[in-house]
Amino acid sequence: MEDYWGLYPVSFKKYVEAYRLNREDEVKEKDYLNWLTGRYILIAFNSPKKYPDKPFFEKSEQRAMTSEEMEARVRNINTLLGGKFNDKKKDK
Repeated sequence: MEDYWGLYPVSFKKYVEAYRLNREDEVKEKDYLNWLTGRYILIAFNSPKKYPDKPFFEKSEQRAMTSEEMEARVRNINTLLGGKFNDKKKDK
């Protein structure tokens, strides 16, 4: 209280702005956590077999992908983006 009454209006305005920005960050964080919860619920409801065993952002050991896995992933992304494949192998 003593600090409040001793502040100049310019200083008080800075405290108010800092408080507003802090609250805005808290709201954004809560919004993100709510969105993430919704993602978990979406997966659990639509494809329970694909529900993650661990949280999305938990660090886990990553292994190198095999060439077959890489090709399958590229094909999947290409298909999602409307691309087509030329499965004919070129002779060298």
